[in-house]
Amino acid sequence: MEPVEESLRELGVHMHMQTTVEGFLGEGTVNAVATSNGDLPADVVVVATHKTPNTELATAAGIKTGSTGGIVVDDGMATSAKNVWAAGDCVEIPHGLTKVPINGLSGSHAYSQGKTAGVNAGGGERAYQAVQVPWGMVAGTWTIGGVSFGETLATALGIPHIVGMADGISKARYYPGWSRIRVKLLVDPKTRTLVGGQMVGVEGIKERADFLAMAMRASIPIDDIAWMENVYSPPIGALNEPMALAAQNALGKL
Repeated sequence: MEPVEESLRELGVHMHMQTTVEGFLGEGTVNAVATSNGDLPADVVVVATHKTPNTELATAAGIKTGSTGGIVVDDGMATSAKNVWAAGDCVEIPHGLTKVPINGLSGSHAYSQGKTAGVNAGGGERAYQAVQVPWGMVAGTWTIGGVSFGETLATALGIPHIVGMADGISKARYYPGWSRIRVKLLVDPKTRTLVGGQMVGVEGIKERADFLAMAMRASIPIDDIAWMENVYSPPIGALNEPMALAAQNALGKL
C-alpha cells in the first residue's frame, strides 16, 4: 500500500490512519465528522459499507439462509425450495480455499451464477465452482489487485504461509512507457500452492489477478509458477514475468 498512499498524497488526498469515526456533526446537513483525532470539517461524507443480502422474500417463503445472511445454494444455484434457484448478492458461496461461505462478490460472479442458475432452471446441467475472488481497482495513480487472502486475514484464520515478493516491470526497460509492478505471493509451505497474492502497478494487474485465481483453482504448485512460460515482447511484456520472480523468491524461503 505504500506506493498507493504516496500517490494519493501527491494528488492532494489527506489520509487519517488509525483514526476512528465517532459521529457526524451539523444540523440538517453534515458539516463535520467527529473522530478520535478531532473534528474534520466536511462538505460531503461518503459512508462505504459492506453489501448485505436482501433475502426478506426468500426468508418469508421459508428458503434456507446461512451464516452470512445470504441464501444457501448448491453448486447448481438451487435453493432449499424445490424448483427455485438464486444468484448474485443475495446468495452465499464457499471460498475455494477455506470453504467458508462468503457473499457480496463482483458483477462477474453474479453473471456466472446467473448463467448457471438459468441453465439448470431450463433443464440443463451446469455447476458453479467455489470462488478464489480475484479483484482489482484504481488507487491513486496506481492499479492494485490480488486474489484470495492477504497476510492479515490469512494470519487471523490461522492459515500457514510464507511470503514471496518481487519488483518487476510491465514491458522491456528500453521500451518507452514501461512501469513498475510489485507482486507479493502467499504460499502454503506444505502443499506449495497459493494462499493468496497482491499486486500494485499501472498495467496488467487485472490479467495477473485472473491468472492467480485460476492457478489457485487448479492447485498449481509455486514451482511451476516460478518457471512459467511468459510472453517476451518489448512493447507488452518484459523478459522476466514479475509473478515468476515473486514465486522464485518464495521458493528460496521454502
